[in-house]
Amino acid sequence: MKGGDPIKKLNRLLIGERVRKQREALGFKREELAGKIEISTTFMADIENGSKGMGMDTLYRLAQALDVSTDFILTGRMNRDISLMEDLFRRCTDKEYKILTKLVFFFFEVIKILKSDDEDPSC
Repeated sequence: MKGGDPIKKLNRLLIGERVRKQREALGFKREELAGKIEISTTFMADIENGSKGMGMDTLYRLAQALDVSTDFILTGRMNRDISLMEDLFRRCTDKEYKILTKLVFFFFEVIKILKSDDEDPSC
């Protein structure tokens, strides 16, 4: 196929966009991040603009440097660390557990209300 697989190109573009946005959010210059993960600035630019993919070792180092999961770089989905919440609940007394559970449910309802307000075009 001339020009390569368009799906792979789209995926590389999306990956590059996520990498660039996270780099900028952390305040890294492209050169700084490239140095940190031991690749050239040119290769870093190629990753960010979607013209090149990367190997597993580069993906891993990039995720570590950007403080995100490899899953986030590849798919845009954040891993939910359920074990963190489980640990928090395990350390609670019975009374704290009840309070924390009520708070979680309360905030979940608030989030649903806020999301529905965002979707309401009359606001």
